Amino acid sequence: MAKKHDKQQSAAQPGPGNTQSPAPAAESRGPGAQPAVTNGQLTAFWGVVAALIAASWLLDYILPGVHERVIERWLMLPFGAFLVFFLFRLK
Repeated sequence: MAKKHDKQQSAAQPGPGNTQSPAPAAESRGPGAQPAVTNGQLTAFWGVVAALIAASWLLDYILPGVHERVIERWLMLPFGAFLVFFLFRLK
């Protein structure tokens, strides 16, 4: 364990021949960087997830004879469509 720790420390410390300083990750964002996600997008995503959970509870209560796996299949189709729309819109 100590040998691994020593190797990590020696790799992190620059030697006399290594004068390059590591570039910070925040400043290395170039023109290809992705835009930040807004609070509205996060709220919309988690709102749909919460609505689907509530719908599954409601359908399970209203339709006691229907298996849970069938209800999940009914709800996964619109959730999948929402994810496709959301991800293309996010792109």
